[in-house]
Amino acid sequence: MESTTRPDSSSWVPPYFERPAIGSVFEIAGRFLLFESNGAHVPGLAEFLDAHYYTAVHPSTCPAPDATIHWHLQDFPRDIADAFQQFEISGGGIGSTDGRTCTFDFKNARVLVHGSEPHRVDVLMRRVLDLATPEDLQVVNYAISTALRRSGLYELHSGAVVNPHNQRGVFLAGPSGSGKSTLTLQLVANGWRYLTDDVLFFKPDGGTVKAYPLRRAFALTQSTVEAAGKRVRDALASVEWFEGAKQSFIPHEIFPETFLSECEPRAIFFPAITNEDQSIVKRLTRSETMIQLIKLCPWSCYDPVTSAGHLHALSSLAKQCNGFKLLAGTDLLRDPARASDLVLEYTTV
Repeated sequence: MESTTRPDSSSWVPPYFERPAIGSVFEIAGRFLLFESNGAHVPGLAEFLDAHYYTAVHPSTCPAPDATIHWHLQDFPRDIADAFQQFEISGGGIGSTDGRTCTFDFKNARVLVHGSEPHRVDVLMRRVLDLATPEDLQVVNYAISTALRRSGLYELHSGAVVNPHNQRGVFLAGPSGSGKSTLTLQLVANGWRYLTDDVLFFKPDGGTVKAYPLRRAFALTQSTVEAAGKRVRDALASVEWFEGAKQSFIPHEIFPETFLSECEPRAIFFPAITNEDQSIVKRLTRSETMIQLIKLCPWSCYDPVTSAGHLHALSSLAKQCNGFKLLAGTDLLRDPARASDLVLEYTTV
C-alpha cells in the first residue's frame, strides 16, 4: 500500500499488516536477533545468515531477543522531513537522522529505526529483495548491523589472527584495498590461527573486548594468492582468474586446524600499501589508535542512539591493544614469511 503522508520527524511509523508475523531467531556472539516477516519473505535470508556465523535458534528455547528486524513489503514516502540531517552512506544510499529516528534509504528499500524503540528495525521494501544483487544485499547488511549496534555488538573492517606463540589476538584493520586479506592469508599460511580476513564484530565482555568473525570466506585476488606461498598456490591452482577480480576462498579447506570463533585482541595494525622496497612499522599512541578506529567506524558518530556505547567500546579497544601503522612494502610480496616475522616482532612479549 502506497502512503502519501509526509513522515513526522520523530513519530512516523509504517502501516503494519494485520496478518500474524512469522518469526525466526538467529544468534551471533551471544546476541539474539528476531526476524519477523510481516507478509514479506526475503528468499535466501536464512542461508545468508548461516554463511556468516549466525546460528538458528528455536524461538521457544532462547531468551528475549536483543533486537528485532521487521520486514514489510510496501512503498514508503520518498521525502524526509526538514528536521532530518542527511549524509551519504556506502552503496549509494542516503542516511537521515533527527537525533533519535534514523533512516537509511536505498533504491528499493528503507531501513528505519525509531529513537523510542531503539531495539526495533523496520525494513520497508518496494519489492522483494534479491540477495544476489549488491544493492539489495546492502539493505540486509545495514538492517542487521544497525540491530546489532543496538545490542552492543559493533562492526569493524578488519582481519583477525592469533599469535601462535602467546595466543593473543591481532587485528589488521583498514578499508578495502589496504592489504588486509593479503596479510591475513600470509599469516595463516605461516602458522597463525584466524577468525576472518575482512569483517568482524567486537564487544566489551567482562572487562575485556572480544572479537568474533562475520564471514567464513576470504576474498582473494590472484596477487594475494601468489604472495601467500606454495600451499595456497597449489590449492587454488585450478582457479580461473580475471584481472582485478576477487575469488571466494574457504580457508578451512586448506587450514582446517587453525580457525577460531573468537579472540581477545591485544594489537591492531593499520596497513597501507606502498611501493617502497621495505615495509615499515610505526608505533601509535593510544589517541592515534583511537582516531584510526573512529575513521573505520563512522557509525560511532552518525548513529546518535548508539554513539555513546560505540565510542566507549572503541575506547576500551584502544586501551586494550597496542596500535601500529604498517606501511606494507614489496618485501611482503617477495617473501611469504616476511609478514609473520614482522608482526611477531611487535606482538610477541
